[in-house]
Amino acid sequence: MFAGNIPDKTDTMPLAIYSLAGSGDWAQASGMVILLTLMAGLFLYMANHYSRRVIGWV
Repeated sequence: MFAGNIPDKTDTMPLAIYSLAGSGDWAQASGMVILLTLMAGLFLYMANHYSRRVIGWV
């Protein structure tokens, strides 16, 4: 397995956070970490909510 990016074309959030932290832009890196964490929490909540509806759990 490998990963990479083409600068300014195929940047992913984890790689962008790594680059920002490496360059010392901690404020923007922290903001992206918070955004990514909130998005992950929202998707987990939605997956849990809809899986309960499909299966028929309360």
